[in-house]
Amino acid sequence: LGVMDFDGSLLTSLAFDEISAVEGSDYFLVRIDSVRGLIDRRNKTIIPFNERLEDVIGYREDLIAIKLDGKFGFVDRQGQLIIANRYDDIQLFSEGLASYKLNGKWGFLNSSEELVIQPVFDEVLPFRNGVTAVRDGNRWALIDKSGVKIESLKYTNIKRLKSGKYLMISESGVGLNDVNGQQVMLPMYEQLQDIDNGKAIIRKNGKWGVINYDGTYVIPTLYEQEVYDRIRD
Repeated sequence: LGVMDFDGSLLTSLAFDEISAVEGSDYFLVRIDSVRGLIDRRNKTIIPFNERLEDVIGYREDLIAIKLDGKFGFVDRQGQLIIANRYDDIQLFSEGLASYKLNGKWGFLNSSEELVIQPVFDEVLPFRNGVTAVRDGNRWALIDKSGVKIESLKYTNIKRLKSGKYLMISESGVGLNDVNGQQVMLPMYEQLQDIDNGKAIIRKNGKWGVINYDGTYVIPTLYEQEVYDRIRD
């Protein structure tokens, strides 16, 4: 196998038994027989072929997440180990922090390998706008980059939307928080779809309607079904 450009130019030699593109980069994880290495699209070796390299997870914020000797760490663009391969699992950097897993729990570290948030969570999302969602047991919360809870551990689930806002799900219903983690709509609806234009489609008492973020109704909850046409808004 090799890598070819769209104009038909061969970027690498036809020498590999396996090639996979590395997320967020122009790197390729390549294998010959049982050993792996990392190359760029100019066929330059970033990590030499060796039996210790097991996987390359992705690239973001100038650091490459790798699995080496059964543990996870980060190397720089020159292949130098920046964050030692001592973690049970890792996620890519986002806003200067990457999540790491130790002894079954997740925390966050920075590029200097300072453990900014200790590993106390069962599940975490990457930071966005200085906020992320974390799970402790069967409860979710929102925290900031210092680990301070913006929303307490009272939610059964928290889902980050493409817009960056959060669906906040609890026993009392579904609500909405903004990209900074601040509450926009109380968790009091059976279902909620954020239209991302200051309005949301909601279901209450089995009926569908549309409300503004301030809770005023645009369309009353009278209908069996409502479908939003995003193209025409």
